[in-house]
Amino acid sequence: MTIQFTAFVAQTSRTGFDYDTPALVVHTDTDREIEHLPFVEQLLREADDEVTPIARGCSPLANHRQGTEPRDHRLAPVPVSAQWQHVMRAQYDHRAKVIMVLRPVISTGAVASDVPATGAAPGASLPNWLDLLFTPGAPIATRDVPIETEFLMTIAAWPKVFGSVGEWAGEAR
Repeated sequence: MTIQFTAFVAQTSRTGFDYDTPALVVHTDTDREIEHLPFVEQLLREADDEVTPIARGCSPLANHRQGTEPRDHRLAPVPVSAQWQHVMRAQYDHRAKVIMVLRPVISTGAVASDVPATGAAPGASLPNWLDLLFTPGAPIATRDVPIETEFLMTIAAWPKVFGSVGEWAGEAR
């Protein structure tokens, strides 16, 4: 498998918050791809039913070459649900939470009903490993990213090169 993206709505209102959270998970099922997870900095919404992750950084997926300036990289569009779009606009200030899963995950079925997640894209089901994201100490890194509707407003205007997952997630190291 290659690096994949899964969009869902985290029902954070069920856990005491005043809002739900639109989330985009970056994941893979192989160890060798973990180090190549892209540092998604923004999402581009050019259609009502999908977003395109925009990455930049030292990941090979972001076209980094030693000694050259990393370039913006538009990744494959990711389908999102109407619920995801609504929560993004009405409750999360035109942002989304990007979650990098830092270990391989394999789906063997649908998500359990007690996991506070909903809003799968049409025709998709949420994977059963999603409960991992709600477990204390889970091997994940997160970052809130803005969602733009015009390509010119993406990271080309605010270039930042991240050299590590910790730096991307804003962790002091």
